[in-house]
Amino acid sequence: MYIISGKFKKRKLVSPQGEQTRPTKNMLREMFFNITMPYIEDAIFADLFAGSGAMGLEALSRGAKHSYFIEAHKNAYIAIEKNINLLKVESQTTLIKGDAMKTIPQINHMCDIIFADPPYAKKDQKSYALMLLEFLDHHVLLKENGRLFIEVRRDEKIDFSIYQSFKFIKEKLVGSSKILELKQLRN
Repeated sequence: MYIISGKFKKRKLVSPQGEQTRPTKNMLREMFFNITMPYIEDAIFADLFAGSGAMGLEALSRGAKHSYFIEAHKNAYIAIEKNINLLKVESQTTLIKGDAMKTIPQINHMCDIIFADPPYAKKDQKSYALMLLEFLDHHVLLKENGRLFIEVRRDEKIDFSIYQSFKFIKEKLVGSSKILELKQLRN
């Protein structure tokens, strides 16, 4: 795994050991950053369920001002810490260990962009994506007109009409996943 573009282009990243995380594929990262290009410069970026931290580090490489990382799994947390040190971006990052739903309040700035790649829901379980939307609908973390991107299983259906804080913009299909883009309506 490596940084695709920007000032850290082609720098290798450490991947978490074990199978508790699902690294975001390069194709999906490239597509995501093509969409967010108009918003990334000087942005406050949050990478929830961060895995290796590749999304937040790529954001810094492309001009974001600061990246927050939230990760619950020990091996992934260690990988993010190593990647932050490898790129020497400690002053531009905040790494938070814990469950995203419980630790999101530790993000002490309003964000311009949030990327969330939560674990996919098991059959007959409420998805993390839905829980995250419900949480963010009541705990505003995005600046007005900020963007929320959530990676979900390609076949996951979400009724966006019940969320008052967000407007659904679009979805992009990538392999077995899709990225949902929402815009924050009120601050």
